[in-house]
Amino acid sequence: MAGCVVADNPRERLSLHQRYHAAVGGVDVSTFDEDDLKAELAEVRSVQRRLDGLVARIGQRANVLAAEGSSAPTSEVLRGKGEVAGPQARREAVRAETAEGLPAVGAALSDGAIGGAQVDVFARHTADLTPEQV
Repeated sequence: MAGCVVADNPRERLSLHQRYHAAVGGVDVSTFDEDDLKAELAEVRSVQRRLDGLVARIGQRANVLAAEGSSAPTSEVLRGKGEVAGPQARREAVRAETAEGLPAVGAALSDGAIGGAQVDVFARHTADLTPEQV
């Protein structure tokens, strides 16, 4: 989001998340014409791609914690408290690994230039390659 402040303090992050929820819930599209809808949708899609990047970064951190033995497996962490189904969490775990293994893809995902579906394509096409081939 443009103008978003990075918050290192968990309480500040909560406040930011509360503001995001309020902002999204408060969007009234009932008076939008087609151009307005398209413009709003472009902004929403941009935010979705950036959120895909955030989920990937959460997955990457979960990978580190799991490797240290201080966390559940990544796909379990990404399921949260049941907010998403196992297949989605596993797909997001693969996205996190792909974004980490292909830094340019990870950067594009974090910047919102590409979304999770595009990372899935990279994951499928590189799954059988050795690190040297990638």
